[in-house]
This record gives sequence, structure tokens and C-alpha cells, in this order.
Amino acid sequence: MPILEVDGQMMAQTTAICNYLAREFGLYGKTSMESFQIDQVVCLVNDFIAATVKIMHEKDEAKKAELTKTYKEQECPKYLGFLENLLKKNETGYFVGSEATLADIFVYDVLWALHARDSCVLDNFSLLKEHKDKIGSLPQIKAYKKKDNNKDKEEKDDDNDDDDDDDDDDDEAFISHKNTNTTVVLVA
Repeated sequence: MPILEVDGQMMAQTTAICNYLAREFGLYGKTSMESFQIDQVVCLVNDFIAATVKIMHEKDEAKKAELTKTYKEQECPKYLGFLENLLKKNETGYFVGSEATLADIFVYDVLWALHARDSCVLDNFSLLKEHKDKIGSLPQIKAYKKKDNNKDKEEKDDDNDDDDDDDDDDDEAFISHKNTNTTVVLVA
């Protein structure tokens, strides 16, 4: 469960944390309408994720196979189609406004995960494929992915190493915003 600590205040719930950080770091739109549009995309992505989680938690193998088939043939194309249309409607290469927002990061995360499992999943969704590449090439995203990959490698090395005297600083990400006195600690 993700937990965010800001100035001693503990916060929980992924979407609430993301919304808070997006507001703090200027990723929540410039107007109330843009904020609404961002929320709309985030909710759509959460619905998309819920369809995936439903499969993962199904214990009956026959039902799981049926859910997987429906997901691949109907659910996944439906949600990707909705997202592609929203991206097309904005005409900027971003979901809302003319720069990256929380909506773009939420969509990038799910597209990255889908693409990691099936490299052909975006073949019929050229705008989403371009969007994934565009957001993935942002310096902050590239740095995060690099750190995340290094952390995975370190965890594999730690599994093979009995020496446990490493400190756990990698489990926390410290973020300071230059325009506020806010310092946040994100605990994974």
C-alpha cells in the first residue's frame, strides 16, 4: 500500500496521493475544467486497471481463462479506444492541455505495463503508442525508470547475498518542490 508522508502527515490511497502531488507540482491542469478532464482520464485508467485486477484475483482457472479471453478481445480494446479518442480530441499529443499532466503519467504507466506483457498491444492505437514513447522520453520518467531498473537488479543481487547491512534508503523517495516549503517522503 502506498503511503505518503508530508511534513509529518501520513496519507494513503494511490489516486488521492497522486492528485495531491499533481497539485503540488503543477501537473493538475491550469483551470478547473482541465482538472476535471484529468480526473476523468484517471478514473478511466482506474476502471481499466480494475478489469485487469479482476482477472488476477480469480481463483477458478476456467473462469480466469474466460475473463482473460474477454479482456483481450473486448475490455482492452475498448479502454484503449476510449483513451485513443481522448488523445485525438485534444490534438496536442497530451490528454489535457498542451503539456504533460497527471493524466499523461497515469496513462503512460498502464501503457508501459501492457506493452511489457504484450509488445503488440498498441499496434492498432498509433496515438497511444506515440504518447507512451513521448512520456517515456521525459527526463524525469527516464530517470525514474533507470532507478527502478537498478533497484530491481539490487533486489536480485540481495536475494543472492547474505550480507544484510545495506541501509534501506532506496525504499523512500524524497521530493522537494522549489516553489513551496513542501517536502514529501514517498514510502514504497
